Formats: sequence, C-alpha cells, structure tokens
Amino acid sequence: MLLIALWVRSYAYRDEVGVPYGAFGYVMIRSYPGFLLHYVLFDTPQVDYYPYRISFEPLYKPPPLSWRTMVPGIHLLHDPQEMQVELPFWFLTLVTGAFMYLPWVKWHFSLRTLLIAMTVISALLGLIVSIS
Repeated sequence: MLLIALWVRSYAYRDEVGVPYGAFGYVMIRSYPGFLLHYVLFDTPQVDYYPYRISFEPLYKPPPLSWRTMVPGIHLLHDPQEMQVELPFWFLTLVTGAFMYLPWVKWHFSLRTLLIAMTVISALLGLIVSIS
C-alpha cells in the first residue's frame, strides 16, 4: 500500500534520501514521475553533500521526456564515477506483492531438494568469484 501511495505521490513531488558511505561515497534514492532512481556516487568528497539528506519538493512542471521515461522497464548506468538503477514503481509493487505471497505457499523439502539447491547456489557463487 505504501508503494502505491509513493507511486501516486511521485507525479506531484520529488522525494530524495541520501546517506554517505565510506570515505568518498554517497548513496541516494530519488523518486521521479513513475519510477524510483537509486544511485551510488564514487570518489565524491563529502563537502559537496550533507551528511544525511531527506528532502521533498513539489514538481512544478514534469521533467522533459527522454528515452528513460518513454521506455518502461529497468535501466542501468555504470561508469567509474557513479552507478544508477532506475526501477518503475509498478515493478517494485509486483515484486513486493510476490514476496508477500510466499509465506502462504506450502513448501515441502526433502534432503534431495536441499542438496540440489546447495549445489546450484555453490556453483553460482563459484562462477561469480571466478568472473570477478
């Protein structure tokens, strides 16, 4: 319910939350009309930003249309200075609803299922380590 309220609010207000991390990093979450933007700034001096920042301001005019607002979906941007992830509110609402449904699903695990799951997870973790 809160995500739907934030979704509707995103068309009238821009909300922003930012926190520093490490010596030269900054993490920020910002709402835009219809989607949520999460970005991490690397190698940024803390002088430019408040230690912790929570702000909201009304949108007097909608932002100009760009490829980001015209194409629905998840957008990623990564360069040496920053990393951005844009998620539409409808996607966040669907994922949250799916996770809320999971406790009511009847799960029946056997030892065989547990061993297969552990093997798959360890293979994926090994693959991630070997790639990086």
